[in-house]
Amino acid sequence: MQKNIILIITACLTMCFSSCRKDIDKSSEQPGSIKSIPEYGEPAEQMILGRKLQNAYSVTYMQAAYDTLCIKSRLNQLPYPINIGLQIRTTHLYIRFLPQNISEYDYLIDQSGLELFAYPLDYEIVQPGLYYIDPSITPEEMTWLYTVISVKDAGNITLPYEILDYCFIPDDPSSPGGTIEEETLILLELEALRITGNITEEEYNEGVGTRGGAKPQGYIRVRNNSPNNNVLEGVKKVKVRVHNIVKWDAAYTDEIGYYKMSKKYLTNVHYAVIYENATGFKVWGNFAFLAPAHYDLGINSKSGYSRNIETNSDAWLWSTVNNAAYIYREKMCPNLNVTKPASNLRLWTVRMGGNWTGCAPMAHRFSLASATLANFLGVFSVTSKLFYITSVMPDVFIIKKLYRYQRLLCHRFS
Repeated sequence: MQKNIILIITACLTMCFSSCRKDIDKSSEQPGSIKSIPEYGEPAEQMILGRKLQNAYSVTYMQAAYDTLCIKSRLNQLPYPINIGLQIRTTHLYIRFLPQNISEYDYLIDQSGLELFAYPLDYEIVQPGLYYIDPSITPEEMTWLYTVISVKDAGNITLPYEILDYCFIPDDPSSPGGTIEEETLILLELEALRITGNITEEEYNEGVGTRGGAKPQGYIRVRNNSPNNNVLEGVKKVKVRVHNIVKWDAAYTDEIGYYKMSKKYLTNVHYAVIYENATGFKVWGNFAFLAPAHYDLGINSKSGYSRNIETNSDAWLWSTVNNAAYIYREKMCPNLNVTKPASNLRLWTVRMGGNWTGCAPMAHRFSLASATLANFLGVFSVTSKLFYITSVMPDVFIIKKLYRYQRLLCHRFS
């Protein structure tokens, strides 16, 4: 059965790519180049970081903020009472990993369950981008991976990591204007953000006045440019991630592209779409960082943000491949009584020069010598980061961009 599935996927991709246009978009062929951000808000190729931010959620700053609140409370300078005697303690660790070999890298990316960032969270993002290159890392080295994890969960980590900061990240209040404890935590977070320079006085006063935050929500849609059905459709079951410094949250879209975070935020947040499907498979596309494709949406409203992904977007192929794989696995296979492909497929989309093509070596699924895969990749002139590719092992390769949503969805990897 597994062999049949491989043949089905391979045949599908052969049909998809043989029927696609052979046009080449010369403007996107320079890997690693920094392109300006067009009016429609596309991120640049490379993320650029600026100044280091003071981490408002650090235990040190949270304690300083609480001490300030206590003084203001005694002077009757707060709009409502606070909880005197609150314990400021480490609830989360801000950490980073530097994988020492491919096995560690593969484990972190694909098996650990950690929410990993390829860039440090406590830096200003000057230019949103599709990938980040750490200036301290050479092209031959693996990159640092960052995350924030609860103290409890940190005890389950088996690989070495570096602690960058000890954090106190308050739990969300159950409702605006709740108990004294909940309102204290709102004021505490706002005060910490204020004294670290991460919000303006206007934002601080607005937060105090509303006595609570908002859960980011919105829609992620992609253009279906089929001739007879040119509409926007939801990017299905894909991950949307937000963060404000080290406070992060993630949620999956539904079948119409709607998402809503579980945490409330008191300030605007940074948004990104991570092409990690809720059903398990991943669409990989950022060649400088070998992991699920990352589509940076920049800093937007704490209440929510929606994005329509058009055909001129780097994320159009990722979104379309995501929808095609989801529809095939979750709709077509049950209807046709066909065994689903493995849930943790790695679908690589590679923007290279030359004609459209694709293949399904299923190298992540079956034993395939690195030399064999390297020779195979050489046919498509894929040489950048070759050592990592042959070690991490993809399942399906999609070389360059497809232009027709309909063609990929019609064949549905089958």
